[in-house]
Formats: sequence, C-alpha cells, structure tokens
Amino acid sequence: MADALTTALQNGSTLPAGRYRQREGSLIGASEFRIPHDGDTYRCYQVVAYEEVIYILDAGMKKSSRGGEMPKHDKERLERRLSLAKEAYKSDARGIKDEYAARAASHRTGSVPDRGEIEVVDEENSGPIRGSGNFLLDRGYAEPDEMRIKFLLANEIALAIEGRGLTEQRAAELTGLDEPALSRIARGQVTDCSLFLLMRPLASLGKDVRLEWSDASDGEGHIMADAHATPEAA
Repeated sequence: MADALTTALQNGSTLPAGRYRQREGSLIGASEFRIPHDGDTYRCYQVVAYEEVIYILDAGMKKSSRGGEMPKHDKERLERRLSLAKEAYKSDARGIKDEYAARAASHRTGSVPDRGEIEVVDEENSGPIRGSGNFLLDRGYAEPDEMRIKFLLANEIALAIEGRGLTEQRAAELTGLDEPALSRIARGQVTDCSLFLLMRPLASLGKDVRLEWSDASDGEGHIMADAHATPEAA
C-alpha cells in the first residue's frame, strides 16, 4: 500500500481522506501515511511539500501502545531526518529544480512521472540517498509502467467510493466484486490484478475509462495514465 500511495503522490493525484495527515510541532513539514496490515496500522513518513522531489523519512513504525503518542526515539529520529531533508533541498534547490524541469519536459512524451526524484534519508544521518527518478523501478517491480497504472486506478477507485459516500457493501454491489477483493484494491494491493479488472469497477462507480493511442513524436511510444476532470455542462 505504501508503494500505491507514493505512486499517487508522485503523479500528482489526491489521496482518500484518512490515509494521511500533516504532522505538527517539531515535525511540521512531514506527512504521515497510514497503512493497515494484519490488524496493525503502520506508518510511512514523507516530505511532499516540494514540487520537484519527495523525501522518504521512515516507514514501518507501528502506532504507539500509549494512545496516539509517538515513542520518543522514533520522534527524535524523524526530527533528525526531516532536518536533513530540508537542508538537502535548500543546499541544492537550483539543481533540483533544473532536473525537475528536464523531467517535466520528458514527461510530455510520457517517459517519466509528474513528480521528480524519490529520496530516502538514511539511518546514518549522512543525507538523502537519491533514487533513479523511477520509484517503482527502484522498488524492484519488473513492469513499473504497468504497476504505475494499476496503482493509479486503485487510488481512483478508493476516491470514487469516498466521493459517493458508499459503504463497502454498496460499492461491492455496484462493482460486482466481493467486499474483501474490493477492500484489497482500495488499499492498493493490486499486483495480481489485471488492468481490465481495475478499469471495470471504476466504470461501475461512474468514471469513464478511455484507451487512446497516437503516433509517437520520437519514434518510440510510451504508456501513460492521466485523470481528467469532467467539463461542466454549458
């Protein structure tokens, strides 16, 4: 699910409510993403305030046993990494912006996602470890372009359910899926799902899903996914 949420963020998508929150106090600037798994809720902490880059601070921490309070050592680690991420961006802002501009230009041919680099702030406090710019490739997916589309479709399904105020039971009835399968999809667990299996329930939830193709400008085609708002009626 963390990969699905990060992919949605990297491509400029909105996330369903309840999946994330902005931290406050000494952690202002960090976002917390909640990932349910086997009865526990895990957390992924990222800095998404910059248009050009996402910094991953930490992941995998469970909720504190004392209500919603974060353990002191976890909080201190996040504070150090957040400071390192901010310093890294400030020290190389011009270079990061130039790289992003080049990526944005390439994206017009479909070759890279909207957002820039994914950088992980490491345990040794030596600063961010830079990714290749293709997050899903870095994560080891054999077909990152296919997984990007799957994750974006899953996120849109979750948003459609939320937007219509549907219960899980009613959403399952509309899509023709059983509730456990739909719940897995909405949480981004879609590795074994076909693209058609994800497009069909999205259409059942009131979304048009289009397949389009055209001649590539540079001789080699690319696979892209984009969400478009419905134009208001005149």
